[in-house]
Amino acid sequence: MKQQRLKRIVIATLASVSVCVAQGNSSSDEATLDDKGNVYVMSRDGRHIRMTDTGHCAETIFADDRQTVGCLVAVNEHGQSPGGPPPSLQLEIYLKGGEKKMIEAGACALQIENQVSDEKQCGHQDGKVTVPHEVFLAKIRACRHAFLELGVEDGIVVTRTDSLGAGLTQQIAVSHKPGDLGDQYNSFLDCEEVTAANARNGDVIINRNGKMMRPKRLASNLYQFRAGTGEDRCVLDCITSLQNGADLLWIETEKPHIEQIAKMVDRIREVIPNAKLAYNNSPSFNWTLNFRWQVYDAMKEAGKDVSKYNRADLMKPEYDDTPLAIEADERIRTFQADSAKRAGIFHHLITLPTYHTAALSTDNLAREYFGEQGMLGYVKNVQRQEIRQGIACVKHQNMAGSDIGDVHKEYFAGESALKAGGAHNTMNQFG
Repeated sequence: MKQQRLKRIVIATLASVSVCVAQGNSSSDEATLDDKGNVYVMSRDGRHIRMTDTGHCAETIFADDRQTVGCLVAVNEHGQSPGGPPPSLQLEIYLKGGEKKMIEAGACALQIENQVSDEKQCGHQDGKVTVPHEVFLAKIRACRHAFLELGVEDGIVVTRTDSLGAGLTQQIAVSHKPGDLGDQYNSFLDCEEVTAANARNGDVIINRNGKMMRPKRLASNLYQFRAGTGEDRCVLDCITSLQNGADLLWIETEKPHIEQIAKMVDRIREVIPNAKLAYNNSPSFNWTLNFRWQVYDAMKEAGKDVSKYNRADLMKPEYDDTPLAIEADERIRTFQADSAKRAGIFHHLITLPTYHTAALSTDNLAREYFGEQGMLGYVKNVQRQEIRQGIACVKHQNMAGSDIGDVHKEYFAGESALKAGGAHNTMNQFG
């Protein structure tokens, strides 16, 4: 099973490209894997060429000895090296990439996203730039191959799409025929029709349904997508990811709205019925305001009286005990269960919660400690709660390793060890 799957992946990386060996100009479009995990390219003259860890060097195997014959160079049908990392050299990503190092360190799941690396933004910020599908799918195959190379058959690949809020792309996709992935990606580009008369120097022009179209290029040299295409791009991202080795999807949205998420998942499941979604219950959302807006809008649509609420001010404390706010809080409480049922969310994650809890608790402590409460601000709200809730960190010396240090000292110094533990250690006050 492992050998068959690897063979299929390797062949996929060699598609549409010839591999030329420096000596002999032989070419190959097949690859196999031996029991030790070595990848071999079979040249058309019958030689077995082993890809080394760099992915750039080839060796001919003669029984027990090896003879280096040259470097592998990826070329297209015109004998030219394609721009960017050639598909045949994706093996370098497989064999040397960070994915493999992370798995060796114990990672059981890898998460990748479809933003370009050099323009990377937080998923909830503006200015996001995506890559064409073929670029992203190559990364998915790299992750899957990294797992299989290390014998991890059940490694999880999570693919995140930021297309819903990403209005830009760095590249125009390569398209070989109408309707292929490259053509679908380019169909979302914001373009204007051009003729020979109004074409400008340096224009990039694509053929769309027989018309010459100029994608709108910004001063940053990025291309923009048509407004309103985000959901369609997300759905296509997710379907193609699952079809090419992903296990779990991650869609970044601009608000925590179950029906918005479910609408996209419903479309994905028309093609992939068992599609599962990971969702980021992010502190980047104003959860209070978003859900109060949702309840306000639902009340208004149902014809209920909302005259005592000002939609623009729903964050104010005076609304906290109103029926609207109580309903909003209940929706927040059940969000995980409700979205799992309706929108197919399989895994709920939350980013940066402890960053915010640490900031809030530190700020509150500072206000009390340097205010009227003084030391009581710490004792009542921190230490006393640690003791009563059984929080181990109340014995901070122990958590810092003093007990372990004593064991170490005693092992090497015996009775002469100068240990931290003992009758006078204040940790004893905590039981």
